[in-house]
Amino acid sequence: MRQSNHLLIMISLLPLLACELNEKNEDPESLIGLWEQVEKRTTLASGWTVIGRGSYYNITFSDDGTHAIQQGNFANSIICSGTWESNGNALTMKHDCGRGESEENVHFSIEDSTLMWVYDFSEAGKKFVRSDETE
Repeated sequence: MRQSNHLLIMISLLPLLACELNEKNEDPESLIGLWEQVEKRTTLASGWTVIGRGSYYNITFSDDGTHAIQQGNFANSIICSGTWESNGNALTMKHDCGRGESEENVHFSIEDSTLMWVYDFSEAGKKFVRSDETE
């Protein structure tokens, strides 16, 4: 009898655990998660251009204020990590990708699972799509 009570309790808790796992990243406006770059812009006049095959730039934002970047092409790749913080639509990322510590300041927006950022005092920017992959 006692064993069946434990089993009943465990079964009744399963839906609660499943809900917590599914709620990990339900906010479509959240930066948290893996983003894959799909387009870039160097100037307003040039517009957005699709990233060529063989090149990639992926960034993962974690809820603890850290991020990881994977970028490269068919011949070279760089993996680095750092910290991030946002205030409204302003995002600051600090990292060291093998060339000394750098800081990137961008203004961002998220719409329809697309993250777009433009660098401060620049026309250059990047567009990303949210990836289903998780680390």
